[in-house]
Amino acid sequence: MFFGTPHSGADPRGLLLHTLEVLIRGLGWTLNKHVLDALLPSSERLRDLRDDFGPVAQEHGWVIHSFQEQFGARFTAGVGGSKVVEDTSSYLGCPSIEVTQHIASNHMDMCRFSSLNDTEYRKVAAALERMVERSGVSREGSNSHGEEALPASTSERCRCLLEFLEFNHMGDRQANIKRAHHKTCKWFFRHQAYKNWMDENKVPEHNGVLWIRGNPGTGKSTLMKYLLERTKSPAKRGVADSKPRKIISFFFHARGNGLEKSTAGMYRHLIQQLLHNASDTKLLDIWSRLDDPGLTTTANPRWTIDRLKDLLQASILEMSCPITCFIDALDECDEYEIRDMLSFFSNLGEYVHEDGGLVQLCLSSRHYPHITIEKSLSLTLEGQEGHSQDIVDYLKSELHIGSSKLAQTIRHEMLERASGIFMWVVLVVQILNKEFDDGNIHALRRKLNEIPSDLHELFQKILTRDERNLDQLLLCIQWVLFSKRPLSPEELYFAILSKSDDNESLLSHAWEQEEITRDDIRKFIVSSSKGLVEVTSSKKPTAQFIHESVRDYLVRDQGLSKVWPRLGKDFSWASHDVLKTCCLNYINTMGAETGITDPEPDVPKAPGQQKRMPKLFETSAKKFPFLEYALQNIFHHSDLAQSGGVCQIQFLKSFPRERWIRLDNGMSRYLSWEHTLAATLLYILAEKNAANLIRVLPERFTCVEYFNEPGTERYGPPLVAAIAHGSHEAIAQLLLSDAELSQHCNPSFIQNVPLPTEGQRNKRRQKLGPEWRPQNKADARSMLCYLLDYAHPPYVAYFLDLGCWREHLHSADYRTFEELDQPTLETLLSSQYFKCLKERKAMFYVYTGALLAAVGQDNEKLVRLLLDKGADANSQGGHYGNALQAASCFGNENVVQLLLDKGADVNLQGGYYGNALQAASYGGNERVVQLLFDKGGDVNLQGGFYGNALQAASYKGNEKVVQLLFDKGADVNLQGGFYGNALQAASSLGNESVVQLLLDKGADINAQGGCYGNALQAAERYGLKKVVQILLDNGAHATPKEESTEMLYRRPVGIQGFQTLYETGPL
Repeated sequence: MFFGTPHSGADPRGLLLHTLEVLIRGLGWTLNKHVLDALLPSSERLRDLRDDFGPVAQEHGWVIHSFQEQFGARFTAGVGGSKVVEDTSSYLGCPSIEVTQHIASNHMDMCRFSSLNDTEYRKVAAALERMVERSGVSREGSNSHGEEALPASTSERCRCLLEFLEFNHMGDRQANIKRAHHKTCKWFFRHQAYKNWMDENKVPEHNGVLWIRGNPGTGKSTLMKYLLERTKSPAKRGVADSKPRKIISFFFHARGNGLEKSTAGMYRHLIQQLLHNASDTKLLDIWSRLDDPGLTTTANPRWTIDRLKDLLQASILEMSCPITCFIDALDECDEYEIRDMLSFFSNLGEYVHEDGGLVQLCLSSRHYPHITIEKSLSLTLEGQEGHSQDIVDYLKSELHIGSSKLAQTIRHEMLERASGIFMWVVLVVQILNKEFDDGNIHALRRKLNEIPSDLHELFQKILTRDERNLDQLLLCIQWVLFSKRPLSPEELYFAILSKSDDNESLLSHAWEQEEITRDDIRKFIVSSSKGLVEVTSSKKPTAQFIHESVRDYLVRDQGLSKVWPRLGKDFSWASHDVLKTCCLNYINTMGAETGITDPEPDVPKAPGQQKRMPKLFETSAKKFPFLEYALQNIFHHSDLAQSGGVCQIQFLKSFPRERWIRLDNGMSRYLSWEHTLAATLLYILAEKNAANLIRVLPERFTCVEYFNEPGTERYGPPLVAAIAHGSHEAIAQLLLSDAELSQHCNPSFIQNVPLPTEGQRNKRRQKLGPEWRPQNKADARSMLCYLLDYAHPPYVAYFLDLGCWREHLHSADYRTFEELDQPTLETLLSSQYFKCLKERKAMFYVYTGALLAAVGQDNEKLVRLLLDKGADANSQGGHYGNALQAASCFGNENVVQLLLDKGADVNLQGGYYGNALQAASYGGNERVVQLLFDKGGDVNLQGGFYGNALQAASYKGNEKVVQLLFDKGADVNLQGGFYGNALQAASSLGNESVVQLLLDKGADINAQGGCYGNALQAAERYGLKKVVQILLDNGAHATPKEESTEMLYRRPVGIQGFQTLYETGPL
């Protein structure tokens, strides 16, 4: 969408150049001749851009709307009121995809509108609506194969939605599992359980489910990776003629991020694998199965579990081949999620099988979770003859101690003591091989006897086998255990070094990769952890324990406190304090010579997601690998330490706030994330959700009064910053710690407040836009308004009951209440605040906004509650003007009936649609339209964007509603509204049946007016060949009555429209 854009340049003697000169010189700047030259009609650069853009736009089928200024400028003397950009320049010149339209303003004012009801704004809103609607499937045309063509816009939309499913480290867990030894796992394909699982005739017995269980360390994940790879290659598992199948997989990862260890991440990854190479037609077929308009109308849809399930099911049902799915490590995901997932796959498997398809599911886990599946096959890994033989074969191949009688005895003893735990075998082989290589052949038997048979005891033996670098070993383990996210090898290396002051010189200078290589770092990590930590081989490597059982030993079995008793049983709090100290040390080594800090940070920008130069951030991150983590998570570790009773008051008193701000600004990915040097520690803690640190801050503070002068932080006071960041615990602590509120609060409040779900938090974050940073006192809102926006009832109730809102009643308007959910609205209605508003006769705002909110939620119970409490069914306000118009547009029949019963005026004027009948006609619910007629709705009532009900129904193409309106006496030629008349509205969207119906009812085919002048021109602009032909066959004039041939040539029309006109007669 363009507004007065000089695509063809501007006359150098015209107003644009003059205006630029006046403005630039008035600001004391100098003119950049190169910039101005680029705007001239003769500019080669401008011509190249225009010539390149057009073909690309046409190739992708983009919808372009170019708005042109209707009036000349009024403010510059001596230029005769000329337009800044003439119509010949503000028209891109792509007639098949471009629409041009005038805005009744000059160049300076064409993007300024008085309200949502501004006529000129409605043009823009209508253009956006048309652009959205035209991003769907093409109305006409077919491809060379006889299939319905999928427009590029729809194809790109589907691909874009799939891209939203991707997440960091997707598939890393599977990639980082070591491949099975070449002599192992082959037995599985000969096992009867596997054969039964693959036998399609036995699917009714087991529903296609095979569950492999085993103790920690038995090699389940290695086996699953082997099965996955061999299933993808039938020849490798000895199958000559295998039916084509789709193979998908997911490996849960307890040490990964949230999506790596949740069913949400599993569903996303499985869908990605299924649809990655799907054709456009296949994608369209899948999307057609979904009754989910939110997927196609939202820029970045919220991928709820139910939505993901629906999409996965639709994808599987559209596949024409069997689906085989491998899911590993179910025990590394929440049990409730696993139960729900198994229920989903069980039902899906039966449904697909009944439909003649096949879904096979191979699962692996420890012996928990204990979940019963009625139809499934089960296999326990330890005790299987083939598994034991794998250990024998591995020992023969990898235990390099010769073939003597002693060696044979040792191998046999290892097999017996292993009890099927492959991880134990691997670790002991490494120990014995080293002993043998050191020449201690005579000591092998004694060494084996010293090694515990229990895997966890073996870990303890490894950790305590010598006294070398114990502090370094502990710190390495603490970082891998308690870091907020998995660290890269470089981050872990410098994190460990940051504990000691001896490394200050090394840390304060940029990392020189030639001197300290990545291989050096990998060796350091393996050595520091005594081999219990490894570096993954993924695209973005991280440091992790060699097996999840290491973490089990250290945390669940208290291994950390067994090896280091001084840590005590609650070792996590002390560990977080140590990690905080590492972060602080690293931050303190960063001086001005690093080149990262901003000399004088500017005021943070409004939330515009303005990016920094990416190379600047990447360069800084590479030079100082641990700095970003240290800056972002120092408060996280300190807060957790405080929660466990490790006092952080001295840390807060001495914290280098200004240094942190300068460094954090220098490392920010977005300018809008920056802070001013005046940012308080309280504000920063509120953003970081550090509730425990807020509680022990020495300073007293108050967040109730809200006044935000220009030049302060992005969100003003700390409480608003906490709300904006979704810092739930910090919000509660700020309310409790507030100097004005603390005398009233119940200390148990913070413990008793339930947490919102992650989905609720995300929804609240999405509501917070640029308006969250008021620029002056007049724009300031009360703290109550922000808490209402956060919409967590316990906080709202707490704040309301304290009565600290009494001086802020003036700041509430209907928009404050228009988007509240039901629990928050009910909290509001039962509060003293509500009673006070009622006493002050200020209920208009609450009732209007709340009533519209209740209607929008289709909440009949809440609508009735509001009406019973005195809400006026005819109160005006908001986009829809009144509650009846909103309910009519949404098609909420019960709510419409309730409002009418409570006295709503069926013909009340106002709002976007003018009246309820026009809104209902647009919404398309015939029963609601009939209900309004039964209550006296005026079928020809004028007003609103579409002028009347018939025009609204014609635009939407609802033939039944159009016919109903005619039955009630609608005037087919009634003029008014954006499209001038119903025929032009129907013609603009290619509604052929409605166009014919209007003509049959006597519509004036050449009636002039509206956005496009007449119906024919509306159809021409979008290349709607069939509609153009219908209009011409019924007597439409090829040349408009009030428009010359010259003007017609200047109007962009569809190519097909031009062809039809040319074939019919001369222009």
